[in-house]
Amino acid sequence: MRCWDCGQERQKDFKKLEERLGYQFKNKSLLSKALTHKSVNLHHNYEKLEFMGDSLVNLFIVRILYENFWKTFSLHELAEIKKYLISTRFLIELAGFLNLSEFIESKKRISDGFLSDKIVADCFEALWCVIFLETKDINFCFDLFKNLFEKYIKNAVVSQKYRQDYKTLLLRFCKEKNIPVPFYRLAGLEGGLVVVECGNHAIREKGYGKNEKSAQQDCARKLLSILQNQSHQK
Repeated sequence: MRCWDCGQERQKDFKKLEERLGYQFKNKSLLSKALTHKSVNLHHNYEKLEFMGDSLVNLFIVRILYENFWKTFSLHELAEIKKYLISTRFLIELAGFLNLSEFIESKKRISDGFLSDKIVADCFEALWCVIFLETKDINFCFDLFKNLFEKYIKNAVVSQKYRQDYKTLLLRFCKEKNIPVPFYRLAGLEGGLVVVECGNHAIREKGYGKNEKSAQQDCARKLLSILQNQSHQK
């Protein structure tokens, strides 16, 4: 196992990361910390750096989203897109463009020796905290982030990768938890929107949309959230 004080081998590895980022780190020990899981070192790990990095990455992504699409989408739609873009699922895609998992030190692995998505996403956020702490320049950090990832963020929005099939997710959840499969019923119109009810014998919810399909998705999303919360409380 390589130690946290950045021996020559790991410093050489960092050069590859610096080339992909287009940024040279001044404090290699801090960079090492951002890429070290607590399973390797309880004190020298990324957790506190990720605490700030999470907010920085969220800000950068939301700013890119706003600058490119604030005229295109409603506030509700922007919130839906934001939720996807700051999710672990999308952050690991951005981390993948840097091959970040190559540089992460962790004894905690999932099947086949791979790192969990959460560890990779956390290290990605911690990495941007290090850049900010070194430069103390939020505009520099944003410009660097934008140059690297704006095209991927725009593509995710334009291709509608953020849209999830909540009906399928709800059906899958019900089957896994042995919950009765929900029904869907067209309930009418309200404020110019289509209203759909869905539920089972124990719980019902309403969904709204421009058409019946989108209303069903909204309804399934709400019902899934309720059922998941109930499951966590048990």
